[in-house]
Amino acid sequence: LQQIGLFPVRGNHDKGYDDYWKNYPPKININSNGNWPKYYSFDYKQNHFVIIDGTGSNIGDEQLKWLTQDLESAKAHKDQGSIQNIFIFAHEQLVGLCEEKAVCGGTLNPTKKIVELFQKNGVTIYFHGHQHFYAKVNYLGINIVSDGYLADYSYTLLSSERQPKTFVVADV
Repeated sequence: LQQIGLFPVRGNHDKGYDDYWKNYPPKININSNGNWPKYYSFDYKQNHFVIIDGTGSNIGDEQLKWLTQDLESAKAHKDQGSIQNIFIFAHEQLVGLCEEKAVCGGTLNPTKKIVELFQKNGVTIYFHGHQHFYAKVNYLGINIVSDGYLADYSYTLLSSERQPKTFVVADV
């Protein structure tokens, strides 16, 4: 594990653990304008990583302002060639992927603003958890990966049966 970077992404069960994570800061330079461990970003090997606070479906005004500035800066670096990819990690899904009758949580809000922000700034992939299934989709030009689950249950995806336990590794 000493060779692998671990970066927490807060979810709906993680409220109240900020003091814990503050005792274990990452061993990489976090962009100072974030709010570790709630939301933050960093660059690694010509890739820009953005972690969004997903403890609830709504992104507050402060975080949305930070996200806008961060992605605009990353896009400028991408246009100059110093950044190749922009990866976003959050707990909540960007768009609904579950069957109509399945209860699998909400979407990140304000969805329309966030989708437009991702499109405008060339986000490469949006990774999310919470839904307890693995899926890869493209929504309005945004690649989305639902990263699976390790819990005791899974939800049913729109087009498939229940799936085995999974997780995603981003190797850059």
